[in-house]
Amino acid sequence: MTRFTALLITALLIFSILFSVGAKAQEVQGKLVVGSKSKVELTLKSNQAVDLYAAFREQNHPIHFVFEGKSLPQTSSGQEVALIWFRTTLKKDGKVISKLERAPMPFFPGDMLMPVETFDFIAQLSTVNGKPDLRSEIPAGNYEVLLDAGPVGSKGQISSAVILFAVK
Repeated sequence: MTRFTALLITALLIFSILFSVGAKAQEVQGKLVVGSKSKVELTLKSNQAVDLYAAFREQNHPIHFVFEGKSLPQTSSGQEVALIWFRTTLKKDGKVISKLERAPMPFFPGDMLMPVETFDFIAQLSTVNGKPDLRSEIPAGNYEVLLDAGPVGSKGQISSAVILFAVK
């Protein structure tokens, strides 16, 4: 082996080691929970959407988003940040009646209290004949609200939360 070949092999080996150390994959692991559970069954005091909204706003059913990140991009101040999308699927009697996804937003790792408005299901439940009406009654049925989130440009996953309730 010539000296040039040995130097070339050594340089390639050093470059590959440096590249593999610097090229860590961005990763996010987290969960959405209602209260402290990933699945919760609510008992409604009334069948009005505004009362369900009030129960969430009064923190009777706090929605938490908790996640940790590894090798995430950093802000100019050095804080790690991840882009996260949120999707809400609303089912009535097992049939999907609404599916909404919000544009990705930046979030810092940690535990965050999420307002119910993040997920838009109250608005969907209070729409009558295509028009919003917060005083409207939610039609009778068994409801399931699936709250999903996921990272953009990172590996990993965020566990979903499920909210169940029945309207008589």
